[in-house]
Amino acid sequence: MDEDRGTGATTALTRSPAAPRPVASAAELRAEIERTRIELGDTVAALVGKTDVKARARHKAARMARRVRKTPPGLVDGTREPSPTSATAVAASARDGVRRHPVPVAAVAALAAGLALGRAGRRR
Repeated sequence: MDEDRGTGATTALTRSPAAPRPVASAAELRAEIERTRIELGDTVAALVGKTDVKARARHKAARMARRVRKTPPGLVDGTREPSPTSATAVAASARDGVRRHPVPVAAVAALAAGLALGRAGRRR
């Protein structure tokens, strides 16, 4: 089965799980244990960081705040107040829609009024 059986070379694939490992000195074992502890600590810290929703939300909010602060002032000023021309355009579009389709709009208005009256009647 294994082609290199006769050469005496062993690899991770050909070595059996019960094969003895070379004996390490106590200092080497302590160093390996310390490395393993550090790696495990790093892994746990990464997992805790991923599960800490509040910290992640705070981090994202801080990142967004930095982005907003970097935004040019002229760009931000235009978003604070609605443009009268765009408000007028929306109102005109809504008015045109009602004029083109008065029956569906009246039906929706009647439904909304009926729901409001029904809720008011239940509260009493």
